[in-house]
Amino acid sequence: MIVLSEVLYFLTAAEIETTSRLCYRSLPKGGECPLVNWTGHNYLPIDGIEASNLFADASPWSRSLKWDENRYRIDLLRNS
Repeated sequence: MIVLSEVLYFLTAAEIETTSRLCYRSLPKGGECPLVNWTGHNYLPIDGIEASNLFADASPWSRSLKWDENRYRIDLLRNS
């Protein structure tokens, strides 16, 4: 399991995509990667929603959970 909690939006889009590919390759089939992101305003070029989407779309993850509540978003991704 690789947990990424409130870190992705500090990276550039290219760094998020690279991180996604590295995490995907590092996990065995069925390995999980939970993402936790703040979805409120953040003064950064990338917000939490965009960061989650960039990460999830950069590799062939299987998304088993997407939960939005009170300005946080949690995605549970699996290596498929």
